[in-house]
Amino acid sequence: MVHSRGQVSATLQNPSGVRLAVADENNQPALRITLPGPAPAEQTFEILFPEHITASLPGQAEGEHLYMFRPGRFGERPAWRQDRNSIAYERDLGGVHFLARATLEDDGLLVHYEFANRSKLNYAMIYAVTDPRLTGILHDVRLERTYVHHKEGFDLLASETPQRLTMPLNRWLP
Repeated sequence: MVHSRGQVSATLQNPSGVRLAVADENNQPALRITLPGPAPAEQTFEILFPEHITASLPGQAEGEHLYMFRPGRFGERPAWRQDRNSIAYERDLGGVHFLARATLEDDGLLVHYEFANRSKLNYAMIYAVTDPRLTGILHDVRLERTYVHHKEGFDLLASETPQRLTMPLNRWLP
């Protein structure tokens, strides 16, 4: 159900007990995911949906931000809509129309972004960056469980710094 101010009232839940809702304390689009378990506060995190959208023109090294997330009541709240297992919104970013949809599936969350360039500019690339703000049990400050993909395969993001596991946090995160 959608309220008149663009707020989605229901929380979606998959068969595994994962819940998806709009994080409505921000006007800019953010989602809240809660994993099943006894301590929901420790098992809840937010996803900036998206954190930013960048476009680049042919031959230009630097991209231009079409959108940047701002916390709080900055900007206009999107008109959210909901169907069976998805939450979505659309907005215009200058001459670029943007659709964002998050679908709660049985095995996780599928994020879909779609762009329609209605401007006179011929963009070489437009991309949106989704930013999961992992907190609670999912927070991995020492990067013990955070992997990155290299052409040789997956490796721990901070594998080149094994001393990070014992160094004081004020040295690891100055």
